[in-house]
Amino acid sequence: MRNFILVMFSIPLFQGVLNAQTPWTRNKAGFYVQTSWQSTPLYQTVFDASAPGNRRTLERAIRENSFQLLAEYGLSDKTTIWSATPFRFQYSGKSTGISTIPMLQQGRLNGLGNITLACRHRFSSGKVTITGQARLDFDSGKSSRITGLNSAYDAWSGSATLSIGQRSHTSGYWFVYGGAGWRGPLANSIVLGGGEAGLKFRQFFLAVMSDLSWRVGTKTYEVEAANKKTALYAPDQSVWLLGGKAGFEMNRFYGFYLGAVVPQAGNQAARQTSFLASMYFKWD
Repeated sequence: MRNFILVMFSIPLFQGVLNAQTPWTRNKAGFYVQTSWQSTPLYQTVFDASAPGNRRTLERAIRENSFQLLAEYGLSDKTTIWSATPFRFQYSGKSTGISTIPMLQQGRLNGLGNITLACRHRFSSGKVTITGQARLDFDSGKSSRITGLNSAYDAWSGSATLSIGQRSHTSGYWFVYGGAGWRGPLANSIVLGGGEAGLKFRQFFLAVMSDLSWRVGTKTYEVEAANKKTALYAPDQSVWLLGGKAGFEMNRFYGFYLGAVVPQAGNQAARQTSFLASMYFKWD
C-alpha cells in the first residue's frame, strides 16, 4: 500500500496541476519514471475577470494535447528530487464568429512547456507526515504571433509549499498543502493550495483532488497581444480545479491510471475538462 500511494500521489495529476504536493518521499536510491498523455478538447471560452460573467469567447477554438516525462529519485529516505518535461501540441481552429475579421490565424504549434526541477524534504514521519518542497520552472516554451498559441509561461517561476498528510497501509490516505510562489517578477505572486484523498481496493485505486493556483500579485510581465487573446499560459492566470483519478497496479513495478479534472473558477484559464492517461515504472 505504501508503494502504491507513493506512485499515485507523489506525481502531478495534470500539466496544469504540477504542484506534486504529497508529504511522502521515496526510499534512498529509489526511482520512478512516468509517461503521460493529457488532452484538453476543443474549447471556445475562458475565465476572464474583466468580462461579463467571468466568461470570454475566443476568436478561434483551441485544443491542447501534452506528452510529459517525469522522473523522481530518492537522495535519502527524507529527500526526493524530481523533474518534469512536458511537450505540447496545440491547435487553433475555426473562427467562433465573435469577430467578422479574426486577428488570429488558424494553425498549430508544437513546443516544450515549462521544464520543472524540484526538491521535496520530509520533516516528520509520525502518524501525521509534514514535508516541504521548493520548485523552479524554467522559461523553456515556444509561441506564435500569428495564431496566439503559446506552449508555456514566458518567464521563470518558482514556489515553496508545505504538505501535511496521513495514510493507512491497508485502506487509503489524505493530505493537504499550501504555499506561495511567483511567475516572472516577484511581485507577480501566487497563492497555492489544495488536497487529495484516496481509497484502495485490492489492486485498484480511486482518488479525488482539489488544486488552487491563484494570482494575488500587483505586477506582471509583458506578452504578445496575440497571446493575451488566447489566454494560453497568460502571466495573470488563476485557476481552481476539482478532479479525480483511478489506477491499477499490475505488479510492484508497473501500473497505470486515468484521470479527469474540471475547472471551477479562475482568470485567463480554459473552461474545459481535461483528461489524462499515464503509465509508470518504479523501483523502491
